[in-house]
Amino acid sequence: IPQVPETFAYFLDDSATNASFASYHLNFPDWKHRETDVNTASCVFHALGKLVDAQYRENHPVVRDPFKRMEQQTLEMQPLIEEKALKLYQEDRQKALDYLTDYTRYQAINAHEKAQSLTIRLMNQ
Repeated sequence: IPQVPETFAYFLDDSATNASFASYHLNFPDWKHRETDVNTASCVFHALGKLVDAQYRENHPVVRDPFKRMEQQTLEMQPLIEEKALKLYQEDRQKALDYLTDYTRYQAINAHEKAQSLTIRLMNQ
């Protein structure tokens, strides 16, 4: 997928280690979260994880249930998405790529927004 939602593609040079966030990929050091933008997906999901861990019994269902519903909807839609992508591919490869890119971006943005709202909810409890 050639396009990544901006909040998932946040790169900032780290002059102390001469590295970029791209160097950390999904294995982000804990200390790095304190220096980063709270609007990035990485920081939002990190904060949400910390909030769940702090009171797991109470907070896990609050977070897990909405994401489980979102995952179920995604799985239910998968055959339709694949069918449409295949039809578009048979018509024009680029249309299929654009369709899948848009769908993937939508899913990523939706997950990020859900994580943001759940983070705010847990912080305000």
